[in-house]
This record gives sequence, structure tokens and C-alpha cells, in this order.
Amino acid sequence: LTAMTRLTVDNNLLDDIPSDIMNCSALSDLRLAGNRLASLPVVLYALPHLATLDLSRNAFIAMPDALQGCSVLANLQMRGNQMTVLPGWIPNMAALRTLNVANNLLQALPFER
Repeated sequence: LTAMTRLTVDNNLLDDIPSDIMNCSALSDLRLAGNRLASLPVVLYALPHLATLDLSRNAFIAMPDALQGCSVLANLQMRGNQMTVLPGWIPNMAALRTLNVANNLLQALPFER
């Protein structure tokens, strides 16, 4: 699986992602929407090409800290979770071009002063 660039496991019953996902070193597009995820393995940063990540319609109450280390992440979809705030490190994600957090419970944005 080291050559796989896209993995789609939408609409299943996953409640965790094995840390062995780091062995999929060519992965650039990971789609996990519609599962039961509430956290991500910290080793996610070890996917050096991960540019698109869809975590929509899961059980996240906060944005996973593991995303901080995803230096080439350009498209992050987290709509339909239960997040109330976004972390202060979001504006520091230099490669991020699209952030979709629609249908959450947000009360503020990290860009507000």
C-alpha cells in the first residue's frame, strides 16, 4: 500500500484510524467522512503528501492536534461535527487553502480579535 495516493472509507463504522496508516507514505487524499471518529492518530503528520483530508460527519468536538503537523494539507473538510471552537494554530497552517467547518457549533473564529 505504499504507492496508494487516495483512500476513501466514507460512511462506515470506524471509530479509530490505526497508526499503521503512516505506512501509506504516498497518500495525498484521505476521505473518512460519515464515520464515528472523535480523534486521529498523532502519526498523521508522518504522511508527507497529505493534501486533502475529509473528516466531515464524524464525532469531533475539537479539531485534532495531529493536524498541526500536516505541513502540505491544503483542503480540510470538517463539516457536520460538534466543534464549538477552532484552535488558535489554524491561521498558521501555511498550505491550507480550503477549510470547511459548516454545520458545527462554532461560537468564534481564531481570526477574530
